Amino acid sequence: MKKMSVLALIITCLFLFSACNQDDQNTDTKPIPTKKDEQTLVVGVSEIGGFFGGEFRDFYSSTVNKEDAMIRELINGYETYTIDKNGKIVLNETVVKNVVTTLNNVTGDKTYQFEIHSDLYWSNEVKITAKDYVFSILMQASSEWRDLQSVSKIGQWLVGYTEYRKESVSEEVKFKGLHLLDTLIFSVTIDSKYASQFYETQYISLRPMPFHRLTPLNTNIYSDLDGSWIEEGGFSLLKDAKSPSGYVNIPDVTCGPYLFVSYLNQKLVLKINRLFKGNFEGKKPVIDNIIIKRVKQQEYVNLVVSGEIDLVTGIEGDYQIQKVKDEPNISFNSHFPDKYVIMAFMADFGPTKNYLVRQAIAYLVDKEMLMDYYGVINREKVHSDYGVNQWMYVESKEWIDSYMNPYDYSINSSNGVLDKTEWIYEIDGVTLFDSSKAIIDSGYYRHNESGEVLEIIQLVTGSNPNVNHLNNVSQFVGIKSSHSYGQPSSVWQHYNYSYDLDPKDRKYHIFYLPNEFTIAYNPYPKWHSDFLGTWYNASQLEDSIINPAAPVFGDEKTLDELTKMINEVTPGDHETYLSLWREYQLRFNELSPYVTLFSTQFQYFNVFDSKIKGLETTSYWNWAQSICDIYFDE
Repeated sequence: MKKMSVLALIITCLFLFSACNQDDQNTDTKPIPTKKDEQTLVVGVSEIGGFFGGEFRDFYSSTVNKEDAMIRELINGYETYTIDKNGKIVLNETVVKNVVTTLNNVTGDKTYQFEIHSDLYWSNEVKITAKDYVFSILMQASSEWRDLQSVSKIGQWLVGYTEYRKESVSEEVKFKGLHLLDTLIFSVTIDSKYASQFYETQYISLRPMPFHRLTPLNTNIYSDLDGSWIEEGGFSLLKDAKSPSGYVNIPDVTCGPYLFVSYLNQKLVLKINRLFKGNFEGKKPVIDNIIIKRVKQQEYVNLVVSGEIDLVTGIEGDYQIQKVKDEPNISFNSHFPDKYVIMAFMADFGPTKNYLVRQAIAYLVDKEMLMDYYGVINREKVHSDYGVNQWMYVESKEWIDSYMNPYDYSINSSNGVLDKTEWIYEIDGVTLFDSSKAIIDSGYYRHNESGEVLEIIQLVTGSNPNVNHLNNVSQFVGIKSSHSYGQPSSVWQHYNYSYDLDPKDRKYHIFYLPNEFTIAYNPYPKWHSDFLGTWYNASQLEDSIINPAAPVFGDEKTLDELTKMINEVTPGDHETYLSLWREYQLRFNELSPYVTLFSTQFQYFNVFDSKIKGLETTSYWNWAQSICDIYFDE
């Protein structure tokens, strides 16, 4: 990645650049597609909302089962940064010819200057230029777009967004962190609050919108040192665009792999875009037509078997899969969402303040029993702070198997760890604890030399097979375990804000909570001591250089060091990130501030005609994103 001085960027911006939409009708001759028998993919979904234009990808959440979001993936394209199937953010080199980064050492703001390729086209054969990207940000961040009840995060991490957004009229208002520099060159500046982070490129995954289609003829976009702006009247067509027959619902000029044809009665028809250059891997779709229609969820599998539809995705659990296991012409595959139930510990008071006590409890979790209870088919266990769809895990499976402590269920191991703690006595604080006496209902527990019993209390919301299991097996290692019930809001309140309670009101050590991994994985605010005394570091775990939570040997680093280093890895330097991520996972595994019990109960299944090949989904990669890999094997 090339570097560029701030001065050079300023000099470039000094040349006032204006772009007018009447100059963009020049086209190149395109070859006529070869005639052949057309293929049509029919996809069944639960519902179609009808909102197909604007509000592009949000890296903070998965779009696996959001139908309209998947449709927008099909008809829109050419984002500057994109994701692969395991959630790795990568530069889209099909779109970006060159990118230059500049860090302002005074403000901490970071500028990305993009030069896009010259062979990108809208579906009406108009060339895509830099102003389509600038317009996309100006429009979707505008008050006019907001006033049309449109919710968009586009641009909100850029310098000047707040000032631009709050204006009652955004026309002729400058967006400070946005510059149109040449026909194919534009820049965006990330605010210092979000800059210098490994995942900062999520904030600048930008897609174009057709400037020539959504603005009046002869409209101009201008740019100078103070930012970019559109002239008065530039957003006057947006009201029409949001109407039932407008661009948002009937996008007639797009640039994705497929083109909008029609939408009526919850049935959407798309056709292949022959001008589409390719996705980030340079791949193009081969299926000619896609029909997406609403069907009843309880009929998903039956309709695939009957041949009425070719594909359904996002089926939770395998109860419907039993119907097609023996069907010769039906295939299915699945993935687990990166959503888990965790047993989270408080790490700043009571016995669970000691990492060895947390380890001992981890040894008492019988994950095999839990997976049997929930009928989990994929027996992939999680031993630290990661999801099985994350690219870091995918590239580290063998390493994890070699170096990570799985904490396999073991009464002996649990007792062995507890024997290294202060809890090694009987009630008199003198006589050593004898594990042979620790049996069910014996009332024989570990104590410290002060005669305090080793007791943990769990706070749960409802039925959970691990709760009673832990109450029972903990007796074999001398832990007195019990539980209380609370509403979900109460559990979260106690976990997130227990640091704010009076010490005498703090009694819960273990909480059962959902945990989900998003693309923007950042352990820094969750586990760094900078966030002690806040809900971010809810466990209140301190593992700092001054006060390590466990002994540090040799070159080993604390969570404070590792989370900060991970957060500051240069975007795109996946090798360095992966190395630090592995160190972090080892340290987290040792400290065990939480234990992952099991994935959510259901897998997500895809059921489809066996002639369909190339379909693969993950938590970060839905069938629409996989469309350039899908084909019919006739």
